[in-house]
Order: sequence, then structure tokens, then C-alpha cells
Amino acid sequence: MNIPFEMQDAIEKLLEERSISKIRDCVSSVCERYNNDSGRGKVLVKNEEEAVSYAISRMPGTFGAVKTAVRAFKEETEEALEDGSLEIKSLADIGAGTGAAVWAAASEFDFDRITCFERESSMIATGKHMLAFGEDVMKNAAWIQGDAVKGKDGGSKADLVTASYIMNELRPEDREGFLKMLWETADKAVILLEHGTKVGFQNVLYARDFFTKNGASVVAPCTFSDGCPLPADDWCHFTCRMQRSKVQKFVKGGDAPYEDEKFSYIAVLKTPLGEGRNESDRKARIIRHPITNKGCVEFKLCSKRGIENAKVTSRDKEQFKAARKAEWGDKW
Repeated sequence: MNIPFEMQDAIEKLLEERSISKIRDCVSSVCERYNNDSGRGKVLVKNEEEAVSYAISRMPGTFGAVKTAVRAFKEETEEALEDGSLEIKSLADIGAGTGAAVWAAASEFDFDRITCFERESSMIATGKHMLAFGEDVMKNAAWIQGDAVKGKDGGSKADLVTASYIMNELRPEDREGFLKMLWETADKAVILLEHGTKVGFQNVLYARDFFTKNGASVVAPCTFSDGCPLPADDWCHFTCRMQRSKVQKFVKGGDAPYEDEKFSYIAVLKTPLGEGRNESDRKARIIRHPITNKGCVEFKLCSKRGIENAKVTSRDKEQFKAARKAEWGDKW
């Protein structure tokens, strides 16, 4: 997956009159801080140059992850709802950072209003720069500064609320209040992403449990709203492959032309997912890379029935043809 050309132009503009070597040093500092201080509620990006380094190093991966999650949410609701669509016209991005989730969500929905809620002034300044390269609704996005844990002073409700990679930064005692704020801000739906690690997945499970207890319908990646069937020592995550620019390769210190962003997510609706729809009839989700051997494709699937291993052989030509094209994260 590639980021939009306009987004890449905005990133390159950030480097004008800045030392790329200094930006690279900032990337190392910010990464170290995220690794050591996440989960403590501390400030992790402290100045404008660190915000720029964050945008260059993290925005492409975050864009890809959020776009993947939003697309799955959109496809599922279009398939499930009786009128074939869900009108999503406004977005509130909580912990917006430098605006990656806004770029991703706006590539899937035609918004007429966007609100970005962010704590750090340096991130807001960089985020405003980034969104200025987008469509008019992005250029005109409202930025509200404040701590998501302490409340959304001056914030407004929106059809869709997104939050990406925030829960990992919170103190455990602040998680429920944060989720309550997301839930109360959303008129129709919430999409929350975390890192594709065991800890990140535990945060997603915590959010999933909170939302379903408050009456949410799970849309994606789960195709059911009951409890997660995975064993305690396993976790569910997905991946998207993002192409790297020369600048991103330099600041991250790698030669690979791509990077794989691993993430866990949960997307929920505040209303039933189609009147009278039987969750047992919904398809399963592929939760690992399909294994393709000569004459067969094997899947690990998650559905309301539990975790299943499925095999499609070349004897069934149509199914086998579809199976060879199926990818991790697809429904089956």
C-alpha cells in the first residue's frame, strides 16, 4: 500500500530547512521514549522537531493500519445493513497526533466535518501542516487541544470516532474513562486500533468488552459480538505492507523498500448490525497468513463457532481459485 501523493508531498515539505540527520536522531529518541514510557501517561513527543520525526517515521504505517480497519468496517456495514449503506458524514479523531488517521478515514468516507483532538501543541502544528495538503474538509478540520483522559473540552460529537495507538500510552486506571469518552462522542461508530502485540491485543479486548457491555454491535474484525474464542496465550492481529520512501528508509536506518505495520483493532456500531441479522450466518475472518501448498490452501479462521482450521483443495476449482487469492484479514 502507498500513502497518497499529497500526503507524501506534505512529509517532504516538513524536511525543508531541517537537518535530516537531526530528524533521524529525533526518531531514535522518540522510539526509545515510546518503548520505555508508554503506559505511564507521560509526554512522548516534546517539541516540533520530534513531532516532524514522528510524522515521517510513523504516519505511513498508521495510515495503512487505519485505512485497512476503516475499509473492513465499511465493507461489513455495506453488506449487512438493509439499505446497503451507513451514512458517515463526520469524524472525530481522538489523539489525532499528526493526522494519519484523518488521511486514512477520509480516503474511505466523504466527510463534511472533521474534528481532531490532540494534547501536544507540537503535534497539532505538524498535523495542521499535513492536513493543509488534503481536501477542503481536511484543510478546515477543527483542532482541539486537551487531554483525552481529562475530557473533551469544546469537543463535538461525530458519526465516526477513531483512536489509534492511544490506550498503550495510558495508565491502566485511565483506560475506562478514555473508552467512555470515545463511546459518548460517537453518534454511530467507534474504530480503535492498537499495536499488533500481545499487550496491544489485550487493550483491544478490554475495549471490546467495554463497548459490548454498553450495547455495541461488533462489526470488524470479529464477525460476532460474543466473547473472543482465542486462548489466553494467543492474540489476534493483522498487517499491512507499506512502501517506504528514501527519506523513511534513512530515518529508520533500513534498506528494505517496505515495512509491515502490525496492528490489532476493533470496530463497533452503537446500533444493531442489520435488523434480524443472524450472527451465525456471517462469514469467518482469516486471522493468519493462508498457507498455500501444492493442490491446497489452509486457513486459520475465527467465527462465532470458534477458531477453525480450514483446507480448500484443487478438487473444488472455484473455491480453490478464490482461496489462492484470499489474504490475511479477509472474510471467508
